[in-house]
Amino acid sequence: MEYTGDMLANEIILTRDIWKGSVLITEGTKDIKIFRKFLHSSDIPVFPAWGKQNLFDAVDILNSAKERKILAIIDADFNNCTGKKINTNTNILQTDCHDVEMMIIKSSSFDHFMKEFVSEDKAERMCIRNGKNDVRELLFDLAKVVGVLRLMSVIEDLRLKFEDLEFDRIIDKKNLLFNVETFVRSVLSQSKNPYLKVEIIIKKLLKELKNQKYDPYQICCGHDFIAILSISLRSAIGSKQHAAVETEQLESVLRLAYDFEEFKKTKLYSCAKKWEIENTCDLFKT
Repeated sequence: MEYTGDMLANEIILTRDIWKGSVLITEGTKDIKIFRKFLHSSDIPVFPAWGKQNLFDAVDILNSAKERKILAIIDADFNNCTGKKINTNTNILQTDCHDVEMMIIKSSSFDHFMKEFVSEDKAERMCIRNGKNDVRELLFDLAKVVGVLRLMSVIEDLRLKFEDLEFDRIIDKKNLLFNVETFVRSVLSQSKNPYLKVEIIIKKLLKELKNQKYDPYQICCGHDFIAILSISLRSAIGSKQHAAVETEQLESVLRLAYDFEEFKKTKLYSCAKKWEIENTCDLFKT
């Protein structure tokens, strides 16, 4: 049976028999791993919605039922690139960047991570070779190719599928060269839309990459960025074994590295604290 927003709302309502305080809803389980350590109390229930639409549906139901002290956090995704406004419910907040992972990449926690994992000499040579100022800019140059095509898919309703991307086939790990044709063919192959032509998509993608100036923290998906980081750490900017820098492993390390002091600097935290005051409750630490 498919999980729905109605099921989520019912779960939360049932907890009200034993818990009258704040409740947090996130899009998925990975977000819980990040936000739980910043909560005011370990007793605060946190529920994964298993998808953005479920989250919106559940919040609508809970608000209609006059359930209070419910806060939901969603990934901004491309909202800040397109100017799209989220549901005007005041108890739904969005991440500062494309997603939580990109908030971590933007923080000094990522700088600490790089000191541990990156070869300074290799990184410097690779940045000079590619005309980039630092590792972030180097990796953004690759991740934004994927991000721009993702955005094109959203804007033009192309319904492209990116779930099974094999970045090892798309990016040369020694020189960090992005093969755009292999990438587009891979996406179109799994999207199974016979009306989309590789040559046309490549042309439009390259035009967008050339003409548009995107905020890298908004256009890049955290999972893509970290997958590319994983590849680069094996040769181009590091000498790590594959098992030590697998994408899921790096995501876990970065979550652990992200501390409360960094979270406190975000707009998301400020908005959450404002919501707490308005609802006379405690959710996050101070």
